[in-house]
This record gives sequence, structure tokens and C-alpha cells, in this order.
Amino acid sequence: DGQLPACPDTLPSICLEEIAAPNKITFQLEGGVSLQPNTDIAIVVKVVNPEFTPQPNTWRVEIKDPFGKHLDVRDHVQGFDITGKVLTEITPDFAFLGQNNRLSISFVPSTIMNQADNGNELVVNAPRGAGFIFPVNCTSFELRYTSSLFEAQMEAYKHYVFPPAGTACIGFENSTLVIRFPRGAGLLVSNYTMHVDVINPKAATNATLEGVWSFETRVRNDLIYKIVDANRSIAGFEMSELQLEQADSEEGCAPAAAGVLAMLVVFVAHL
Repeated sequence: DGQLPACPDTLPSICLEEIAAPNKITFQLEGGVSLQPNTDIAIVVKVVNPEFTPQPNTWRVEIKDPFGKHLDVRDHVQGFDITGKVLTEITPDFAFLGQNNRLSISFVPSTIMNQADNGNELVVNAPRGAGFIFPVNCTSFELRYTSSLFEAQMEAYKHYVFPPAGTACIGFENSTLVIRFPRGAGLLVSNYTMHVDVINPKAATNATLEGVWSFETRVRNDLIYKIVDANRSIAGFEMSELQLEQADSEEGCAPAAAGVLAMLVVFVAHL
């Protein structure tokens, strides 16, 4: 279970910590302060999350009068999912402005993606507003195990193919890329490498230089949207202006042309 840290400064209420129950906190209104029925109340408090999503994952809210009598109770309030950290590193192959760039994305999820879940996806987001574009046709897409040792271990499963047939790479002509696994396919906790093309921004901006990338594993279908693991602080990479080499001068080209002509003459003479 997670726990609530020390009480924040709140007015006009008094925050009471529950020493014996670190997952419980009480806000007591100061004397003379009253609330009318159907009053909207917002309580903002920081908590220390547990390592994994608890089961059951529900909260309880109580409103009591000064004598401890319950006025309102809301039980079984659905909680939120706890996401793990997915270690991610992005390496560019051609970091030049306005050019097609093959990315190498290495990642290690901390939570499995259950094959029983329909709609398992990997999501890559380039810095918003930076100008990166993932093409719709997902050129040069490749997904594999980074560790050859793990590949050798998986050979024991004769019918296991990775990535599974039906894996789709989807670009949107913007900064988002989605890799969607077919029904019945998940992801084990291992070290993976993904290759995919991105079109670099045409010009460097603050978003290009200072923006961070994000990587998520999630479940998305008509009934569920759940983040499994996430990393929203991935360092980007520097880019440079591509400098084209100047063409040779006419004088420099002349000897080469003469050489070609001489070769043609000799070739014809021997026919």
C-alpha cells in the first residue's frame, strides 16, 4: 500500500494525520466554518504511491459531523493504475535537420503486457511542437530482442514468434508513433530494440533542443484505456545542418571526361 506524507498547509481546515493508518488522512474544518449541501469540494494532497497497483484498488470518502456521526459516505471509489518505469534510450542514425532519420529505441519495461488483454500498444511521442514527423507507412520498422541470450532461451518455445504476426506500426504524420500488437499477444519483461524512421524538424527551435521524448506501454480498446509503464523524461539528441559538398569545377571534370572518351575509343578500335 501507499501512504500519505505529512499534512500540507490548508485553510480553513486542519489536517490530522493517522499515525496508526498511514493510508488514511482527515481534514477537519475550523470552528465557525460550515458547508451547505451539494457544495463542490476539492482536496489536493500528495501521496506516496505503492510499487504496484493494489488489489482491490478502491478508495473510501467519509464526511462526519463534530460528534463523529456519518453525514455522507462514498465507498468503493475506483482508484488509479500505478505505472512502472520503462527504461528507454533513443539513438539517432542521421541527426540532420529536415532529413529522414532512422531511430534506434532501446527499452526495458518493468511490467509484463498480459496477452489476455486486447489492445496492447507501444507509444512513442517526440517533443510536441518540435517538428518531428512519423510517416504513416512506418518505413524501416523493426522490433527485436536486444539480448541474443534471451533469443536463445526463447528458441525452446518452437511456436513463439517475435514480433508476433499481425503487429502493426502506425504513424500519423505527426509526433506520435503507435505499435499495436494483435489480439492474444503481449510483452515480456526483457530488453528490446525498435528501429523506425522519423523525419527530423526542418529548423531547430527551443522545443527541438530542450524537448523530451516519452515512451509508454498501454492497453487501449473500446472498454479500457490503461497505462502499464511509462517514461516521460527521455533525453533527445542534438541535430546539425546538413552541409553538402560543392561539385567539382569544370577544369577538374575535364580530365575525367577525356579518360572516358579514350576508353571508348580503345574499346571501339578492338571491335
